[in-house]
Amino acid sequence: MWTSRRTIALALFGILFTIGVLTRSPSMVTWDEPENYYVGRVYLNTLTGGDMPQALPFRSETHWERYPPFAITIASMSSRVLSETLHITNPIDAHHIAVIGFAALGAVATYGIAVELGLTVSVAVIAAVVVFFSPIYFGHAHTNPKDIPQAAMFTLAVYAGLVAFRKKTYTAYICAGLVWGCALATKLNALFVPIILCLWFFLKNHTHTPGVWVKCARQAVLYGCSGLITLLILWPWLASDPVKHVGQIVQYIGEVGRGLPVLFFGHLYHGGIDVPWWYAPTMVLMQTPPVVLVLVAIGMLGSKKRVLPLVWFIVVFARYLDPHTIIYNGVRHVMEVFGAVALLAGMGLEYMWQ
Repeated sequence: MWTSRRTIALALFGILFTIGVLTRSPSMVTWDEPENYYVGRVYLNTLTGGDMPQALPFRSETHWERYPPFAITIASMSSRVLSETLHITNPIDAHHIAVIGFAALGAVATYGIAVELGLTVSVAVIAAVVVFFSPIYFGHAHTNPKDIPQAAMFTLAVYAGLVAFRKKTYTAYICAGLVWGCALATKLNALFVPIILCLWFFLKNHTHTPGVWVKCARQAVLYGCSGLITLLILWPWLASDPVKHVGQIVQYIGEVGRGLPVLFFGHLYHGGIDVPWWYAPTMVLMQTPPVVLVLVAIGMLGSKKRVLPLVWFIVVFARYLDPHTIIYNGVRHVMEVFGAVALLAGMGLEYMWQ
């Protein structure tokens, strides 16, 4: 049974990735791409022994070392191989092809989560299709070199955690921690993954005996250590002085984008200063197709499997209760919630069939 599900997952990835590649169009550099492209090349050249790439003339103050390296290094590998080695396309387009791969990976991870939660394979496939072809997700999958990989790795880390809960082996928790570490090395939004998993596990298993919770604590420590070690291996700059460099990262995250104008229902707010907490969930509602929203509502109200995606929503959006949390540019900073949207839509569809 699990072999056939893996086969479906591989086929689904291949189909979605192919559709994404075939529907791309030659595009220019996007908003964040100058920094991401440059930083990815820095990391790639560090790994391969090449020279530092030419500095960006209009981004000379880029703190490249503070950018998580995992996804942007893979995108730079794609750019180098497809454009400079195989001469298939231009460097920017080749950079975007890797982003499409991450988008397909995120959809397949959504399929995996749906199966782990007990949805039928057919509904799980539909959930993957829903997330991949959500207009905003599909559009960003062709251009956004940072937030789509973040959403994909976030979703994959949630899936890996569910697999570890099912298998209940130390190896599974180490592997889940490794995936979480890769997600952290993509974007630090992944810090919320273990919170989501722990809250979900507690709500589903709060009647367990103390002995079970002691074992869970050991597994959680193993998961956390595996993830943090993976992060430090993937991010040598961070590993060289963790205390100092974590402080610099926190400072950078707390400053970048602060004060940017945010137009919301005719009123001009400023990111990290006075943007209302309902901005993020409202943007997600506005950019989700109405049919999907109806299925989400049915899933939220009727499905007994709704706990994980609901916790997912709450944890992601809760940080915006503090108006000093920086957000702007629509859903770009909460792209990871579209996995939860697709799961609830699948649950709503399954509830209607039943």
